[in-house]
Amino acid sequence: MRRRVATSPAWGVMIAEARDYVATAWRLAFFPGMAIFMVVMSLNFMGDWLRDRLDPRLRQLS
Repeated sequence: MRRRVATSPAWGVMIAEARDYVATAWRLAFFPGMAIFMVVMSLNFMGDWLRDRLDPRLRQLS
């Protein structure tokens, strides 16, 4: 399989390269995966908060 040479570190590339070592060095994939998870969840919560703050239909309920 041909490997792509990354010009800069990326979480997806880190996880892809760690796939072969999950059984012995799980933290190589765990920490970039947790970083992706935390970013996605924080953006999701921020989007929910913005919707709650700015949606005029929800303001009428208060």
